[in-house]
Amino acid sequence: MFSQHSILALSPHTIELRKYIPHFILLNLIFLSAIFLFGNKLYLAVLFSALPLCLVAFLNFKSVLYFLPVSLFLNFNAFGFAASEWITLLLVVSFFAVYKNIDWSDLALPIVVPFLLYYSVMMLSTIKSANMLLSLYFINHYLLFIGLMTIMSAVIVNQKTIFRLLTIYLSFVALNSIHVIIQAVFTGKRVFGFAGIMFVDYVGIGIIFSAVLSLFSTRWYYRILFLSLTLLFTIALILTQTRTIWVATFSALCVIIGFIAIRRSYFGFQSSTFRRFTLLLIVFLGIGLSAALIFNPHTFGRLSEVGNASEADVSESGLVKNSLVSRVFIWHTAYNAFIANPILGIGAYSFPFSSQYYYTIPKYFYKIYVENLSPHQTFFAVAVETGLLGLIAFIVLLISILRYIFKGMLTSNTFEEKRTSAVLGGGVIYCLISMFTTDAW
Repeated sequence: MFSQHSILALSPHTIELRKYIPHFILLNLIFLSAIFLFGNKLYLAVLFSALPLCLVAFLNFKSVLYFLPVSLFLNFNAFGFAASEWITLLLVVSFFAVYKNIDWSDLALPIVVPFLLYYSVMMLSTIKSANMLLSLYFINHYLLFIGLMTIMSAVIVNQKTIFRLLTIYLSFVALNSIHVIIQAVFTGKRVFGFAGIMFVDYVGIGIIFSAVLSLFSTRWYYRILFLSLTLLFTIALILTQTRTIWVATFSALCVIIGFIAIRRSYFGFQSSTFRRFTLLLIVFLGIGLSAALIFNPHTFGRLSEVGNASEADVSESGLVKNSLVSRVFIWHTAYNAFIANPILGIGAYSFPFSSQYYYTIPKYFYKIYVENLSPHQTFFAVAVETGLLGLIAFIVLLISILRYIFKGMLTSNTFEEKRTSAVLGGGVIYCLISMFTTDAW
């Protein structure tokens, strides 16, 4: 499963992190001072802290690597890019600063051709953009993603590194889940914790990770630990009141557990053991659902919006109260854009600043519900912004990823490798399924 010719074996110029604890203390002091100086302009604080952070990155690559999952929960953007993307950029810089004598063959992604195919179509689509330079700027989202995947595939060569990253990720999902529960109890509103709206996807992936880890746990106390995390995450997910993510999480969980059930002999599970685990998982999920309703009895109130989609959708002030109807305004404008540019689209990442040229709904509704927003559905967004060529290339990429993860699950050698491939494969399956309900990816 892991490369025997990893660049980690080249004795990177990595300095022991414990020698540089004072540097981290200094970094934190500088960051806190920057927040004090710049107030709510957090991006200025980030820029102010960039220099010492870069110095730390040059000293130790792994410190940046292990900070990456933490950065997912930093709820701010600077210049159109999330905190995790800036840390990804820092990770790339740190990688080339720390590792010497790189064997470039180790940086070849297993599915590099589909990645580059979709990237090429994205670049080509920018000729149709209302602002070509801005589209080219935002394509760096995708370049950072490719860079991250390339480096991660090269440097993660053992189970220990993977589970350290998983532990950090699950720990912060747990902390944010507790925050969500506290917010829900005291406010009774739809809440997301300190991570913001993206938490709905983080906790969905967390449920997949913890459920699969509990299945593969060989000791009863580890199984209870991961089932308890699944319970906690389920409560938090329900309290976010995000209906589409409920569907995506449940669907992904069914797919990965169903796949393992079909191949249970390969994964080393007896039928009776698997049935007991499934029953136990259902019980914990049910307890989570019940607990969420206790913490906030109005949790399922948003479900009535769908049932009453044709009734009283517009308030007395003229605002749409139903979120599904408000999305229809976005989709209607996106459809107009696609019809006008069906082959190459309107330019990668350009819909938020190009939609003004395609709306036919009343300007009042456009300003409130469409302006500066994305198409709100991944495949639709890809088709609108990169056309049919982009949609085909994107589907080829997704099929390649699916083939790769299922191949990984079915060609692993040890029990530990099978567990790892199942956990990470479940996360990817969640991402692919959730693309049908959101364009967050």
